[in-house]
Amino acid sequence: MRFLLILLLSCQPYFAVSLLYSAVPSVLRQNGASLQTLGLFGLVFFAFTVNFLWAPLVDRRAPAGIERRRFWLVATQIGSGLLFVILAVLDPARNLAGILIAGMLLAAFAATQRSVILGFSADVLGDAEKPWGATAFGWGTAVGNIIGGSLALLLVQGIGWTASLAGLAAISFALLPVLMLVKGSEQRPAIRSGGLRIIANRNAWAVMLALAPATFGLAVAFAMTQPRLVDLGFDLTSIGLAAGLGNLVAATLAGPLAGWLGTRTPLGTLMAGGPAVIAVITLGLLGATRLTGEWGGALASVVVIFSAICALGVISNTVFLKIAGDGDAAATEVTFLSAVMSLVALAGFMASGFIAATGGYGATLAAAATGCALTAGLICLPWPRASLAAREI
Repeated sequence: MRFLLILLLSCQPYFAVSLLYSAVPSVLRQNGASLQTLGLFGLVFFAFTVNFLWAPLVDRRAPAGIERRRFWLVATQIGSGLLFVILAVLDPARNLAGILIAGMLLAAFAATQRSVILGFSADVLGDAEKPWGATAFGWGTAVGNIIGGSLALLLVQGIGWTASLAGLAAISFALLPVLMLVKGSEQRPAIRSGGLRIIANRNAWAVMLALAPATFGLAVAFAMTQPRLVDLGFDLTSIGLAAGLGNLVAATLAGPLAGWLGTRTPLGTLMAGGPAVIAVITLGLLGATRLTGEWGGALASVVVIFSAICALGVISNTVFLKIAGDGDAAATEVTFLSAVMSLVALAGFMASGFIAATGGYGATLAAAATGCALTAGLICLPWPRASLAAREI
C-alpha cells in the first residue's frame, strides 16, 4: 500500500509538469514558435531549482490540527486545478506571456508537491525499500506524463485547447481524496536541521557533480524530441501516441529495471553502468537514423530518451533518498539535491533550442551521449566512487 500510495501521489505533479514540457511546446511549435523560444520556455521549471528555499517551511508549518504533508498536498492540488482553468482560457497562439506566467506558477505547485512526496517516501520506507520506492515514484511519473503529455495532446487535437485543459482541471480535483490518505510523522523539526546539513555534505556534492553531465545532455535531447516530430509533419494525435509509447516503455522496462538493479548492485556500479549503456544506445540512434530514415529515427529517439530519463531518475532518486536518510528533514534534503540537478536540467532545456537550431536534432542526441559518457567516467574517479561508499550514503 505504501508503494501504491507513492505511485498515486506522484501522478499529479507530473501530469502538470508533462503538460508544460510536452504538450505545450508541441502546441506552441505548431503555432509557429521558434526552437529558441521553446528552449527558453524551460524557464517555467525555474521553481524546481529553488524550491529547497521553501522546503523547510513545508517540513515544519501547517495550520493547527492539520497534518502538514496532507495540508501542503491538498493546498497545492487546489491551486493546480485553478491554474489549469486559467490556462484553458488562454490562447496558445496569442498569449505566450500569460501561458509562461501561469506555467511558472503551476510548476511551483508541482515542485512543492514533489518535495512533499519525496519526504513522505523517505519517512515511510526503510533503506532497502528505497530503490523500489524510487521505482514506484517513476511509475507515477510515467502515468502523470501520459495524462499530461500524451492524453492532453490527443484531447487538444480532438476537442481543442480549452476543453482539454478543463478536463485536466477536473482530473486534478478528482485526485483530492487520494491526498487525504497521506500522514507523516508528527514531529516538527527545526528549520536548520535539513538543508544546511546537506549543503555541507561533500559526498553529496561529489555525486551531484558526477550526475550533472548526463542530466544536462539528456535534458537537451529530451526537450527537442517532440518539436522534432512537429517539424516532420506529425499531427498532435500521432505525437501524443508516440509520447505515450515512450512513457509506457520507460515505466514498464527502464524504470523497474533500474530499481531492481538498485537493490542488487553497488551504487557506484549502477551509476557508472547505467549512463554508459545509455550513451552507447544514444550513439546507436544517430547511426540508426541513416538506416531507418528521419521518421524512424525520430520515433526511436522518443522511446530511448524517455526511457533514459526515467532510468536516470530512478537511479538519482535512489541515491538522494539514501543521502537524506530518515526523519522529517528528509523532504528538505531530498528537495535540495533534486533542485541542484533541476538547475542543471534547466540549463540543458534552455540550451536545447539553440543547439538544435545550430547543429540539427542530431546534435541534441550527441549531447545526450556525450553527457552520459562523461558521467560514467566521472563516477569511476576516486572521489565520487569513495563518496558512494561513505556512511552518509
